Amino acid sequence: MNLLEEHGTGRFELHDLIRLLASDQARDEDPASVRRTALDGLFDFYRATAATAATAYAPHDQERIELTQQAGLSELRFADRDEGRAWLDRERPNLLATALHAADHGRPEYAIALSAVLMYYLGTASLFAGAEVLHQTAIRCARSDHERGRSYNNLGGLYWRLGQYADGRAAYQQALRFARLAGNRVGEASGLSNVALGHYRLGDYEAAVVCQREACGLFEAEGNLSGMTTALAGQGWAELRLNRPDAALVLFEQGLAISRKLGVDTFEEAFALNNLAVAHEVLGRADEAWREYEQALELSRRLSWVNGESDNLNGLGRMHLAAGQVDEALTHHLQALDLAVRLGSKPFTIEVRNDYAHALQAAGRTTEAVEQHRTALEDAERIEDRYEQARASAGLTRIGVGNPLVVRARVPELERTRTAPRLT
Repeated sequence: MNLLEEHGTGRFELHDLIRLLASDQARDEDPASVRRTALDGLFDFYRATAATAATAYAPHDQERIELTQQAGLSELRFADRDEGRAWLDRERPNLLATALHAADHGRPEYAIALSAVLMYYLGTASLFAGAEVLHQTAIRCARSDHERGRSYNNLGGLYWRLGQYADGRAAYQQALRFARLAGNRVGEASGLSNVALGHYRLGDYEAAVVCQREACGLFEAEGNLSGMTTALAGQGWAELRLNRPDAALVLFEQGLAISRKLGVDTFEEAFALNNLAVAHEVLGRADEAWREYEQALELSRRLSWVNGESDNLNGLGRMHLAAGQVDEALTHHLQALDLAVRLGSKPFTIEVRNDYAHALQAAGRTTEAVEQHRTALEDAERIEDRYEQARASAGLTRIGVGNPLVVRARVPELERTRTAPRLT
């Protein structure tokens, strides 16, 4: 029997029996104070190093910078985003395991800190496994309204990406309530922006515009540029659904300009470029849409941002289809679908399936198109995504399956816009 077992290159763990023996021996031979000191040292190391790595991963993110300052200096240094991401990827199982252990063994502040430190990384890298438990643990351990608000906000973001909109909306409303109780202006702005997502998904686009505009004003007053880009984008998506693409274009242009103030090669810039491409696509300005989708795709790949890459590929698929390049459209949509399925993002997978079905229908592959629309419809009904339900139903009706009267009754705004801008 080997004392160590290798799990991945250069990653080892003790055999189960050896681990149990060592644990029992430590309890028998080492005083509780010694064991506590050892664990404290481990927790402090992970907290400081995770914060340092998260800052290297997103050097423009002011909240991560502040959390790093609170955590203290790490002995490890990371030269760039890739090094920070690599360390976080390697240590993620240990980070989650120590957070859960600390929560139940007298170190709740450690679990709270890791929920906040890892939120941006887990979200942009679409690493959902374990994130729900981490954020729920942080809520359970929270000792102040400020901590509760931040932890609920992190949990809401996770639920939103998973397509659990009711749970996400409830978490965001709690986040907004606690942020206001704590007098946390940035937290309040985040809460407003996120509550606006609920209005958006429920089809109340005017309310979404109002919430995002108020959130943007709060972010601006606090000098939070990243938050401003998010609020401007959210307002722009709602304007698109209200059939006001020119207004959306202005907002997306403002968001892109602000994103470039955050630094070179940021997730915010990649997202803003994709939003701008969507607006130009809706307005029929194909040359600009092509250029922005391609720029966004190049940047997403440089950032190793798979969620953005999938979004960009899907947009390019629509552009190829509009240009009559059906084979190229199929290739791009299939690549986007493979990435979306791998990420486990149900909302985006549904959107890509609907777009892929349009390309399949154009290629004369009707049976496959019906299968994609039906799968999208079933999944959209499951997560109560009304817009994608209507898109799937409309696609089936065009093929000759379904009731067009039901489709028109469900979502009349489908007649007003060609594309389905997405929340991420």
